[in-house]
Amino acid sequence: MKKILALTLAAMLAAAALTGCAGGASENKNQIDVSRVNGQTLKSTATAEESHAVLGNAEITIADAKVIEYNGQDVAIVEFNYKNNGSSDAPFTGVVSDTATQDDHTLSPTVIDNVDGVNMLALSENVAPGHQISVQKAYRLRNKTNEIVVEVDQITNGSNAPKYITKTFSFN
Repeated sequence: MKKILALTLAAMLAAAALTGCAGGASENKNQIDVSRVNGQTLKSTATAEESHAVLGNAEITIADAKVIEYNGQDVAIVEFNYKNNGSSDAPFTGVVSDTATQDDHTLSPTVIDNVDGVNMLALSENVAPGHQISVQKAYRLRNKTNEIVVEVDQITNGSNAPKYITKTFSFN
């Protein structure tokens, strides 16, 4: 009986330790998952290396994107993965800036709510050093035919790291 209790306790501690290492990612992933969004998946020919970089104290990946109709407008929801490599808590919006363009015009960011798989509040969520989360941003589209270029820039650049990354999404 003592062995079973000890093994059960050890398994619970191991599970708790693994959950703690995720740094909010497991909690966050339940709310944020662009694959759960009911919309048109956008395509990209970018490789994983091309859409991922360390930008200062942030490790960023431009992940996937989908288009939905929201309040009568076409909106692209872009998902990013953000890891805080700094020494203090920092939100995605505090260390990088992002833009999306279509037809050489900057797309307006928009707030959406009550869409399964989307949580716009994660953009400003503080992330502990060494932890990562997924965040999303929504942009109003000009049309549903021309490519969308998403760029993430480093807010401050005190290193030799790249200053930005881009990923192009298409409707085909």
